[in-house]
Amino acid sequence: MNLANHQTDVSRFCDIAEGPERMTLPMEGYEKVPLVTLEQAIEPLLSYVSDLKRMVWVVKQRCTNPADSLSPDESASIMLYTMSWPPNKKSFYMILNDVLRHENDVLLKNWFLYLKLFVTALSKIPSERRFLHRGVKKNLSADYSPDSTKVWWAFSSCTSSVKTLESDLFLGKTGTRTLFTIDCYSGKDIYRHSMHSKEDEVLLLAASRFKVLSQLDAGNGLTVIQIKEIDPAYHFSESLSTNNTSASTISSSIISSKRTHGNGPYHNEKLEQTIKKMQSRKLDLSQEQLNDQDMEIVVNQGLIDKECIKLINIQLSA
Repeated sequence: MNLANHQTDVSRFCDIAEGPERMTLPMEGYEKVPLVTLEQAIEPLLSYVSDLKRMVWVVKQRCTNPADSLSPDESASIMLYTMSWPPNKKSFYMILNDVLRHENDVLLKNWFLYLKLFVTALSKIPSERRFLHRGVKKNLSADYSPDSTKVWWAFSSCTSSVKTLESDLFLGKTGTRTLFTIDCYSGKDIYRHSMHSKEDEVLLLAASRFKVLSQLDAGNGLTVIQIKEIDPAYHFSESLSTNNTSASTISSSIISSKRTHGNGPYHNEKLEQTIKKMQSRKLDLSQEQLNDQDMEIVVNQGLIDKECIKLINIQLSA
């Protein structure tokens, strides 16, 4: 892939997928892991995020003197999030956000080292009150009734320019569309750390919470929904500890995720058949005893390929 000529990925601005109606403490425990280099942070993810080592090498070359008092590794963690590679659903940020939308802490464990680095980086970028926009090629009016409260569990890329979303690369000007206008106070302007530095990209943290103010049928298939950010139930950046634990304390369960099985790729035929036969977007794993390699199958074949939105009764073997 030629990164220099790679087309700007638009799905970060148009990715509003289903998530759980409620969640306990999302990402609980990530703040307790050590702050490590980006290379160390992505080690637990190598087996199910393709081409990741090369992408990390690319971003590290571009982050030698970052802005906002970020370290090179912190800046590179943001740049990695803004990258995409084919197929798009296998991109780093797509997999991360899919995992964040699912109400299961087990899936998040391998992301903790990266999340610690990523959220630490974002916490150093000043937040500011802004009016932003985000959209999707669906009619979401039924899900966003006035006076209701909604939570976006994933990280959310927004823009301050409606004109950007009117481009045919984004929402376009025809067809079924929903445009969110967002009055927010915690947006992080990440253009200085983005792979696409000319993009107007402001990032909202995972689990941002909103009150729906109003909605408007603007005609020609466009619904405009006005939302306002309100205090979240859980502040990620405030949960960061000053834990000085060294990288050597990374748990054996994380390290084990790097191991290969035998001389070829790991397979669990029973689990793979269960995923293949699922009829809805809810995956019942009550009859499965899963190990770390099985979780990679769940992520790749269940969350990504089958696009399931909820995992039921997941159990890890000792």
